[in-house]
Amino acid sequence: MKPTIAIIGSGPAIPERLAAAGLYAAYEMRMFERELPVDTLVEQIQDSFSGIPDGIFGRGDIGSLKAAIVARRLGLDGEGVPSVAAVLACQHKLLSRRAQRLSIPESTPRVWHIDLSEPESELLLPDDLVFPLISKPYCSNFSRLTAVHYSRDELVQWLEENGDRIEQQGELYKKRIHEADPEVSVTGVVLEGLETGMQATIDGWMLNGRAEVHGVVDSIFLPETLSFSRFEYPSVLSEQVQERARVVVEKFLNGIGYSSGSFNMEFFYDAATDRLAVIEFNSRAASQFHPLYEAIHDYHAIEVDVRLSLGEDPRSVISGRTVREGVAVIHILRRTENARVVGVPSVDEAGLFSPKYPDAHLNLYVHAGETLRDIVQDEDTFRYGDVYFFVDRRVEIEGHIEALESEISFEFGPIEES
Repeated sequence: MKPTIAIIGSGPAIPERLAAAGLYAAYEMRMFERELPVDTLVEQIQDSFSGIPDGIFGRGDIGSLKAAIVARRLGLDGEGVPSVAAVLACQHKLLSRRAQRLSIPESTPRVWHIDLSEPESELLLPDDLVFPLISKPYCSNFSRLTAVHYSRDELVQWLEENGDRIEQQGELYKKRIHEADPEVSVTGVVLEGLETGMQATIDGWMLNGRAEVHGVVDSIFLPETLSFSRFEYPSVLSEQVQERARVVVEKFLNGIGYSSGSFNMEFFYDAATDRLAVIEFNSRAASQFHPLYEAIHDYHAIEVDVRLSLGEDPRSVISGRTVREGVAVIHILRRTENARVVGVPSVDEAGLFSPKYPDAHLNLYVHAGETLRDIVQDEDTFRYGDVYFFVDRRVEIEGHIEALESEISFEFGPIEES
């Protein structure tokens, strides 16, 4: 009889990745919507499997938190699923920074916070703020409402102008966070000392107190913005720096009791000072990077989540992986202004869009008739798709991007006044 697994938060690519990895032959897996209330999820999962499944895991931030809560309700927590408290200590930026100060103080920036759920709290700035600093909501993604401030007056003005948006952001997360812990505040901002250096992400999983790694991926930004331009794998960071990042992950996750499950950690490394500083932890795999590992190593990273959910050791998934010489890249398609989407490129089911580039795969974020602001965006630019590709040498990346963009035919128009 096949082991049964519930997956919370499946996107359209997940069944395809599970099928490509040949996992349906060995496991009975069913997908459940991440936006459903926990009570509904528990009922649907038990009905679907005529009882409690053998394993459960979540995809994305919401899915991983819901999976931890549902696992606790079903008695599966501690068996391949991280605890609810450990997931919150990754996802809630203030809780995470407080936990980081305890276990990895040498890699944690100086931190302050303003809880905007308290009356007039936006006026009660800490006296010892050191500028420049960066502000982030307690709960957010895609760098929404993230800003750099160079003076107290500038910070006060920003809080006054964006207080309503911060409150709205908190409301977006309130229900899901309070399903985990109703006492946790979701309306506020974390203020952090500004770190410098190149940015990267270490992506992997925890099992039995040991952090294992899929890979380290470099992040390249558009100049003078907080917008990602592209991601490159493998990283240019030395093996020594990558191992330091793994040890930081291991110390932090053991410190919060995150004993089993996928993770990723974004961090800065400043070569001039040899400082490694944590940006944030996530209680999930960086699944957008999985095609990069497939391109370089020819294995399916999603199998790790499947095996972890059953309490199995997934190291055999990567033990025989190959290494293809070259660089795998995700290039983000962006505009500096909002626009109406008039037309999008024609792509097949695999994301192929041009016979000239059989190894390039296009993901569409938008559809004709939408505006770019209809999807989640950061504070600086508007993304509308991404393209995966491979090059033999890193120096070829810029030229390849230019050639690919000439083949990708989006059409945009002005925003219609309502």
